Amino acid sequence: MRAFATLLSIATFLCLAGVAAHADDSRDPSGLWANDKSMLRISVEGDTLRAEVVALKNPTYTAEEETNWPVGTERRDDNNPDASLRARPVLGINLLKGFIWDDGKWRGELYDPESGNWYSAHITVSRKGVLRMRGYIGTPLLGRTAEFVPAARCTEDVKAMIAGTNLVSC
Repeated sequence: MRAFATLLSIATFLCLAGVAAHADDSRDPSGLWANDKSMLRISVEGDTLRAEVVALKNPTYTAEEETNWPVGTERRDDNNPDASLRARPVLGINLLKGFIWDDGKWRGELYDPESGNWYSAHITVSRKGVLRMRGYIGTPLLGRTAEFVPAARCTEDVKAMIAGTNLVSC
């Protein structure tokens, strides 16, 4: 009976240590993350996060799009409410502002270059290793979640985005 109690204590400790290790991993989501439209480089800088756009599936304007930019011009921050920022390239923009680690999530504001709006947001990494960015107005129930996988998974979208950059290929 005493041996069983000792084994149970060891098993409980190992399980809790595993949960703690996972929690630490989710606190540092640093790395390259991609979805079917874009790739981000996320880094922890001091007590906050940075998410820089490093690649886009469609990095330049096409003839089918209505834009003031010539065909082939790299995408710009056209919808930014600050007119002085509308000519800056989307590549290189930091999408995050004021993020802090709070109650198991990164919380702050998220910029959406497609709309030019800032949203309240939180970022988590799931147990399956998927980064989830949830942007919302007022309450997380009224929002949208974008999911990103590690770029190292080298999906076809990731390979296509990397091909148009100076990033290391898959």
